[in-house]
Amino acid sequence: MKKLLALFLIVALAQLAFPQTTYAATYDFEALVVAGGGGGGGTNVGGGAGGGGGGGYQEDVALTLTENTSYTITIGAGGSGDTGADPGADGNNSSIGTALVSDGGGGGGGSDDNGGAGGSGGGAGADSNNTGGAGTVGQGNDGGDHVGGGGADGGAGGGGAGGGGANNNSANDDGGSGGAGAASTISGSSVTRAGGGGGGGGFTGGTPGSGGAGGGGAGGAESNAGSNGTANTGGGGGGGGVNNGNGGAGGSGVVIIRFVTAHITVVTSTGGTCNTDGLDTYCVWNSSGAFEYTVTDGTYPQTTSPTVTQFASSVTSMPVSLPGSISSGDLLLAWVEVRNYGTWTVPSGWTQLGQQLGGSSVGQLTVFYRIADGTEGASATWTASAGTTAVWQVRKITTWHGTTPPEISTGASGDASAANPSSLTPSWGADETLWFAVAGHTAASTAAWSAGPSSYLDFTSSGASSGGAATSLGSAYYENNAASEDPGAFTVSGSNRWWAAFTIAVRPIEGDGGGSDTCTYTSGNWNVNYSDNCHITSDVNVDGDCNFIYDGAGSFSLSATIACQAVNGGAGFQIDGASGSAVIEIAN
Repeated sequence: MKKLLALFLIVALAQLAFPQTTYAATYDFEALVVAGGGGGGGTNVGGGAGGGGGGGYQEDVALTLTENTSYTITIGAGGSGDTGADPGADGNNSSIGTALVSDGGGGGGGSDDNGGAGGSGGGAGADSNNTGGAGTVGQGNDGGDHVGGGGADGGAGGGGAGGGGANNNSANDDGGSGGAGAASTISGSSVTRAGGGGGGGGFTGGTPGSGGAGGGGAGGAESNAGSNGTANTGGGGGGGGVNNGNGGAGGSGVVIIRFVTAHITVVTSTGGTCNTDGLDTYCVWNSSGAFEYTVTDGTYPQTTSPTVTQFASSVTSMPVSLPGSISSGDLLLAWVEVRNYGTWTVPSGWTQLGQQLGGSSVGQLTVFYRIADGTEGASATWTASAGTTAVWQVRKITTWHGTTPPEISTGASGDASAANPSSLTPSWGADETLWFAVAGHTAASTAAWSAGPSSYLDFTSSGASSGGAATSLGSAYYENNAASEDPGAFTVSGSNRWWAAFTIAVRPIEGDGGGSDTCTYTSGNWNVNYSDNCHITSDVNVDGDCNFIYDGAGSFSLSATIACQAVNGGAGFQIDGASGSAVIEIAN
């Protein structure tokens, strides 16, 4: 469902003009992308060949994707094993559009070759002093080397997502084992993927290297081919055994996307299969396809866990770490507890939302927000008017309203071992609101909050101390469709603390209270008042004029086509010279 925030496309006989504001909803998915494994190298009468490297392995617990956007899902094929005495082919990349791309595994070296670079590198061949291929940083590990000159030795193992391939040397006829893969529970149970291929065995009965856990193929014994990597694991192919053994093929990759079932409506999952696991859904692609989604009406805004920055010594300039993968339109919330209170020089684009002194005017809690434009980078710097110890937390919120700023309660403070934020009644009324409780305290020694308010999630607390000037900061969130919220108390062990606290509310993207159609058309002219918070999902043929009336409050959502005799708008809509027949469409 889209709001008036979405882009209006108007086709009419007359010239129409009005403000155009866009906000594309995003959602942070859990995603796993594994590329195809590299093929194992082949051999002649020289030494054993190297195993193929496992496919590049990336798991992102907060991959930001934009709704109503079709993402191409690419499943990389495994590289072919060599049938001569040359390196195996590199595996192919897997990806979710351009949002997350993993590199194919490097091919294993032929009997006289280095291993190929890739997601994980291929193992070296054994007929000379060869090196394993390099793995891509953050995706895999290096292939094993062959050390000590040439000979009829075993080949080295290919690298895996969880470990490098085993080296080999001129005194060892056995092939090196493939590096272990990495395990994930994204599809419910724990599954290991992207293991490296084992090196091929050498003369005189050299034992071939075992494939790495996670689909890596075993190396071949003398004159035997290496085993293939397991399909849809990204496992590397095994290296061929000495004396004309062929390399095994790498296993193909896989893409998995996971999300909270109630939050997302899947529009397209071509090529994939979706299953439920508790409150979540996960979709698995073993072959290439596409993925597209919409945010389900009734979805709460989504928050990341906070980044935490601590200043244990007295400073004024504070570079504060921001969450990763910030997209234009995301909401950023930052709060800070300081020992020595004062004023702030705020970075460009940030707005101070609230500030409260601690009990007995010791310490200070301040809250800021920013609607992101995508240029934020990794940090932002605040400057305090007085040197102080400080603790910061910053959260990123997606699937929120997009324009309505967060709202904050009156500050609460005291001198006790429990901090109770004030209640808050936001202006938009009952809706799928995301609530935050935030509390800071100051004392002579650091003692972080021991617990957050009951029923609140992702409770995070940390502290900083220097020379008897200690500060601590805690926060947690709660999803609740209610007109107001009174969170309850944070608690700390030990003696009383000078504390300050706030309740903060973030409006959901729907902004319509989650209700059904409240502005049904009957006959004649159709007057649509935004203050009625209309939600229209069906096509409407209007016998008269369409009059859109915006009085500075409320919202109007539409996922349909309206046909009107004429289109008129009040303040905030600005339709000029409309006459005759017009069709209004809201672009999804």
